[in-house]
Amino acid sequence: MPHRIWLCLLIFMGSGCSVVYDHRLESSGGVLFSNHPQEVTDPYMNRLSWASKGIRQQLPLSTEGVRPVTVFLSGTPADSGTVIRRYQTGFAGWYSSLLNSIWLSGNPDDDGTSILLKSESLQTFQHELAHHMTSDIDGIQRRWWLVEGIACFFEGGFDPGDGGFSIPPIHLKFYEKCRRELRRRGRQQFLIDLEETVRGNYRSFYSTDSELLYRYALSWALFWHLAETVPAESDLESRIRAISKLTDDQVLAGSESLLDRLRKSTTERLREHLNNPELRRWAVDGMLTRYRINGNDLLEVLKLDLETSSDPIWAWCSVSKLIGSRGIRLTSSIRQEWIGRFNSFMTEATPKQKITICEEIIPGSRSFLLTDSIVDCLESADPDLRVVAAKTLASISRQKTIVSPHFWANGDPALRSLEVQSWRDYLQD
Repeated sequence: MPHRIWLCLLIFMGSGCSVVYDHRLESSGGVLFSNHPQEVTDPYMNRLSWASKGIRQQLPLSTEGVRPVTVFLSGTPADSGTVIRRYQTGFAGWYSSLLNSIWLSGNPDDDGTSILLKSESLQTFQHELAHHMTSDIDGIQRRWWLVEGIACFFEGGFDPGDGGFSIPPIHLKFYEKCRRELRRRGRQQFLIDLEETVRGNYRSFYSTDSELLYRYALSWALFWHLAETVPAESDLESRIRAISKLTDDQVLAGSESLLDRLRKSTTERLREHLNNPELRRWAVDGMLTRYRINGNDLLEVLKLDLETSSDPIWAWCSVSKLIGSRGIRLTSSIRQEWIGRFNSFMTEATPKQKITICEEIIPGSRSFLLTDSIVDCLESADPDLRVVAAKTLASISRQKTIVSPHFWANGDPALRSLEVQSWRDYLQD
């Protein structure tokens, strides 16, 4: 009976103005309840199926008895008409093993887009799902650094391009956080922080202070290091079990060697894997977030992906980011050559492909170089593509433009044509 009371309270707290969720969706990974539109629920359903399957493949014995999870997508739907004031947006998520549930809540962002659609929110969901899939592994209970270290490890799982689930060599966010804090605090304090993280109790570990992200990063780093240095085992599952049997003193014995592994820069780590077919996409995605990077190296990798992959969309999305990035160095001639290639592809792409690419274009003035192809999308017969293209144009140009979804989806065709013509006149000036 107490469990039912807690479940009712959880549903009530997560449902906003309604006690009952509008949508109930099922997959092999679990059940999802939501008041949000399909554009929000689809990515979570896909992530639920893909990540739960991937973690099961990595840990077949440990996840054998894991039940499907219940997910609550809460917060204010982007299409609710509710006024969200600036700085009012927020995201929260957690997992309850008692209720076998993941709860996520997010409001629309300042531009009206649900914060649940941000990549960071989906990554948080994957983190909480990893808690669900691994919480029954013997030896990790109440060892909070290990609980979070394993979840952070699987949080970084990505699709290498074949629909599979791969673990990257490093978690970029946590690797950079550890390197940054090591430089700032010095070796001695960093080692002290490692020990406090390993020996800390629940209250000290999860204290809601400015150091919480740092403790997550330390937990990931310790697990990452131990997974590579424990006596050689045949698979990840065996290594996790070996780590779970280590005492705190044994865990901390390798702290100095962990610091040595943090010497390489993030860019160096990424470059090592640019030519690895399984890690190529992860490495390119990471390099696109760096600064002062030679774009020619990335273009060679993208050219290879276009030649070998049956699905070109990831590569063309990456090309659009490369052209729009201020941190990537390209000669003017190479940039113009690839803008031409991009425009040629966009003339042949399907509406669905164009929508995906428009959504990935980096907001900012550099991406304005791709405007011609995006303006062409405003004349598409697909209303969803017109809506997305208008929003993309607004994000890369100071030109005043109509972004109303209703206008581009259902507005008077004559008025839409006038707006398109005003864009073409603007581009010719």
